[in-house]
Amino acid sequence: MRLAGLVLLLLLPARAVKGQMTVDPPDSAAAVLAHADSLHAAGDAAAALGLVREALRNGEDLELLWRAARETVHLGILDEDAGLDEAATRWFATAEAWSDRAIELDSADARGWTWKAISLGRRSETVGSMDRVEMANRIKETAEAALARDPDQSGALHVLGAWHAEILRLNAVERFTARRLLGGHTFDAANWEDAEALLRRATERSPEEIVHRLEYARVLDDLDRRAEALEQLRIGVALPLRHPADAIYHRQVSELLAEWGG
Repeated sequence: MRLAGLVLLLLLPARAVKGQMTVDPPDSAAAVLAHADSLHAAGDAAAALGLVREALRNGEDLELLWRAARETVHLGILDEDAGLDEAATRWFATAEAWSDRAIELDSADARGWTWKAISLGRRSETVGSMDRVEMANRIKETAEAALARDPDQSGALHVLGAWHAEILRLNAVERFTARRLLGGHTFDAANWEDAEALLRRATERSPEEIVHRLEYARVLDDLDRRAEALEQLRIGVALPLRHPADAIYHRQVSELLAEWGG
């Protein structure tokens, strides 16, 4: 705890709880985090980000920084869905900056690396195919850095699994450019076995996440495993909305179910 926080704690009025003296800080860090998470769960990424940014005026804090990256990513996804690609790209770049601050504060914590990988992956979807290829190495390296610190980070598992799939989905011209820019070793590392395994692990680590079910279903379909893909979509469409962008993913799941006859 920071010294200033300790001093504030000592100055707060005490109250008795079951024979013990406790304090009741109205604006405690835990309360701010809980409020931000409740706003996030309610779908209000802008309000959650505003709350987190205000709290960061008191100093750098890992829990606040990775949440700032999270909310900014979701704002970018919402703008991207609305066709506002330039605005979305700016949000994703800002999310990367928040993640970098989290990494600088504690490079051993996987969450900063995970949200950096997610922000890079999302930003790559708003740029041209050649720019996307150029970003591929950074996406892969950042996701691997997150997993080196926490092998169970489902967001990083998702990003790395999607990285394999996106490389393999490139057309002939894009593949030629990718091999030249990434190098044969990196390019040849992409394979469907790892794409499937990583995304399956993401769904196992965080079975409540619609987005994992959606991307896993797409990879299963790429592998001509349509029945399994449909099962993932049926699970996904029944899941509750937990994040601001979940309504988008839920809609995409529903559209794929209709398209694939699920």
